[in-house]
Amino acid sequence: MQQLILNVSCYMNVVPVLLSSNDLFYVIGMVTGSYLLVVWLDKSKKIMVGKLGTFDFEGGWYVYVGSALRGIDQRVQRHLRKSKKLHWHIDYFLLHTDIIDVFYFESKERTECMIADVLSAYYESVLGFGCSDCGCNSHLFFCKEQKPSKIISVIDGMKKLKIETA
Repeated sequence: MQQLILNVSCYMNVVPVLLSSNDLFYVIGMVTGSYLLVVWLDKSKKIMVGKLGTFDFEGGWYVYVGSALRGIDQRVQRHLRKSKKLHWHIDYFLLHTDIIDVFYFESKERTECMIADVLSAYYESVLGFGCSDCGCNSHLFFCKEQKPSKIISVIDGMKKLKIETA
């Protein structure tokens, strides 16, 4: 069984939590807002993404932006599970990737579209992905050249949850 250690480095007192694929525990408390998943796809693949159809994904780094107005901790825990009911576009994609880092922005309102707009200036959009409920071009971005955390970490107000393989 793969185990993950989730280190929380932000402005709150939170103890690192040991996570396994079967037992996911309290991460950051009842924090609401938007989050970013930095994921690694090890090789190019055709992936069926629900009703969107099949996409040809290049191997490499991706960033997904979403919102969790009922709790980021629960949403991140759900994303970390490989076994779940497939609901959102990202659920289909995450079956083939590894989540490397998680960033979040505390807010009572939806801010993911503003964050997606910033990311679209740096990275290639996966058109139509994750944005069926808004007017954005995408909420998933491909990073051709490097691990994207250097640019993401400078987005004002973002806090980082770092996931390391134990």
